Amino acid sequence: MPNNPRKIKKLQGLLLVLISFQVALLLERLIFDSLGKIYVLILTTCLTLLANIIVVFGVYKLNTKFIKFFIIWSFLWIVLNVVVVFTYLRVGSLSHEYKWLSFKKKSQSWFAINGFGCNSTKSIEVDSCVIKFEYIEAAQSILHVLIAAVNMCLSLWLIKKLEEEPTEDRDHFINSSFRILENKQSRPIPRKKEFANRWI
Repeated sequence: MPNNPRKIKKLQGLLLVLISFQVALLLERLIFDSLGKIYVLILTTCLTLLANIIVVFGVYKLNTKFIKFFIIWSFLWIVLNVVVVFTYLRVGSLSHEYKWLSFKKKSQSWFAINGFGCNSTKSIEVDSCVIKFEYIEAAQSILHVLIAAVNMCLSLWLIKKLEEEPTEDRDHFINSSFRILENKQSRPIPRKKEFANRWI
């Protein structure tokens, strides 16, 4: 197993970085959806954040069960965001006017009034904004689709690399990584007297 552990280590680090970026995007979306009271997206974004937290531990410990759970949830998250894109761009029978994203309550996207070029001092129509809020919401969902798709593909690749390793070699690789971390944490701290005696 000469090269595979190095590839796994690099893939593990890259995936953790991209998951952190996805978490930042999810937090940004959660803030704006909470301001607009888009309840469906608030709920699903919170669940996706939870899935990202779980997969961080899964990737760090190379736990394939957690990673597989993340792959399944990422697929569902991609499907939801594609539906959201179709809704805001009015593709087919879907339309933002159905209010299904807010459980048919009187709420709409925060960008409908506070978007780019909108005049928030009076009651406005959507057309008065420089960029329509539908395009902003659709672009945001497309970004989430892209990052989720990349993370899902990398997770599948990581699982494939782990399964290519024999069970004994895989366990040795995982245990050796934790042994290095434990050795760093278990180093004895010199006492004050011993430290002072070194300088006498």
